Amino acid sequence: MTPFRENHRRRVYLSFLAGASHWLRMRERQRKRATRRWWVHPIGQLRQTVGEFHHLYRQLRQYPDKFYEYFRMSPASFDLLLSKLSPQLRKTSMRPAISTEERLVVTLRYLATGQSFRALGFSFRIAYSTISLIVRECCEAIWTVLKDEYMRCPSTPAEWQSIAQELWEKTKFPNCLGCLDGKHCMLKKPKKSGALYYNYKGTFSIVLLALCDARYRFLFVDIGSFGHNNDAGIYDSSALGAALEMGALNIPPPSTLPGTELLTPYVVVGDGAFPLKPYLMKPFSGQNLSTEKDVFNYRLSRCRRLIENTFGICSSMWRILLKPIETSIKSADASIRAVCALHNFLIAEENTDFSPARMADRDEDDNGVWRTQLATLRQPNHIRPPRAHNSSLIAKNVRANFQAFFQGSVEQSFPKQTPLCSLHSTCKLLSLRDRNLLQSKMQKVILCILLLTVLSIAVPSVSAACKKVGPDNVKIDRACSRGESLGCNAGGQGQNCRFCGKEGLPRC
Repeated sequence: MTPFRENHRRRVYLSFLAGASHWLRMRERQRKRATRRWWVHPIGQLRQTVGEFHHLYRQLRQYPDKFYEYFRMSPASFDLLLSKLSPQLRKTSMRPAISTEERLVVTLRYLATGQSFRALGFSFRIAYSTISLIVRECCEAIWTVLKDEYMRCPSTPAEWQSIAQELWEKTKFPNCLGCLDGKHCMLKKPKKSGALYYNYKGTFSIVLLALCDARYRFLFVDIGSFGHNNDAGIYDSSALGAALEMGALNIPPPSTLPGTELLTPYVVVGDGAFPLKPYLMKPFSGQNLSTEKDVFNYRLSRCRRLIENTFGICSSMWRILLKPIETSIKSADASIRAVCALHNFLIAEENTDFSPARMADRDEDDNGVWRTQLATLRQPNHIRPPRAHNSSLIAKNVRANFQAFFQGSVEQSFPKQTPLCSLHSTCKLLSLRDRNLLQSKMQKVILCILLLTVLSIAVPSVSAACKKVGPDNVKIDRACSRGESLGCNAGGQGQNCRFCGKEGLPRC
């Protein structure tokens, strides 16, 4: 037998052994899967007696305030949501199935706390694998049922004009259709993803791009972009960016700014990461800007902080957005979509206004409660500066119209728009951080001046003390070693010199 045939037979024999070994291993795995110790674990068998749903939920129904703390909604809103989701969540099985009400309770508790599936499984006495299926199905049902009613983007000019009017009344920014920004939602690093989800904050995330109105409602959301992408790139590839570029949103035609004849189109406001477009306004970049540009940046920031408040309020209520989501990307997208839908649902059904509860920012020094609640989050070590964008001349002219409007005489009747320093008449517009730093330095200077004044009063010169107390109580020694010009203060008749100790001093 030739060596070639011998090697061929050997390769065939080894391949057969490898295939047989693999078949035996797979059969052993199937045999192990088929033999289960319990159909339902003994801990799970106690679900209807000691489970959190059967043990605590019934008690919470009797106390609406505690019910709200637990589910982030009132019992009436919970019942309404349950009635809407029941057709989607109802299950039929040969064995007693988990009820629709319990499925919703588990999902809301997961979104409100961000607990792991294993922790929820021990609380509700349900297997964590079943918990994962329940949460994913319920989140998808929440989005499917609520998106058309509560997440519908305006589609008529009248609806857009109503939103612009509310924004004008709240922020004094005219012709504004909404505030745009992105939020990084943390998640556990997906397998074999490399650096796709690694963001500039040093965490792994997917991006939530959202547009909001004056009532902190989401008008548009885009979820699932890679964390390493910037806001401008996500916006360019989103459906909102394409619709605005093609003019497919039925936006009202350009109108004049209040009290002027400046014909200006309706715009969306964003931060410096977005490109400047005729329909998208961004602040001026750089430092040492002119007063007119600083005023424009200040007025735009007053309006743009609405989207920051929206993200902060939503995160403080649904804590899953504050922790890394330990599920697959598809389940994480479904959870974030469900949170956005529930946010709008509660605003609409409970007539929630976050201003009385101090949840949203009101002024430069009056921050919302959500900022305090989220202050413990890890801050980014390094934030990349926004990229430069080549803006068109039309977009620059639109921004110039707003800039001229904010500097016009019409704005004199509006609330104060320039937080100027009162120490100098030529002081320009200062940011909150610069004003706090300036106040801290001025406090130190004033403290030093007061200290020097106190020391000068407590340790006066001898000549000043002599003039103060008069010649009857003070004696001067012309031959004092301290100097004739200084003299010697004995403090009164019959006392020695306090400097040299000489006795018998003549009168002053």
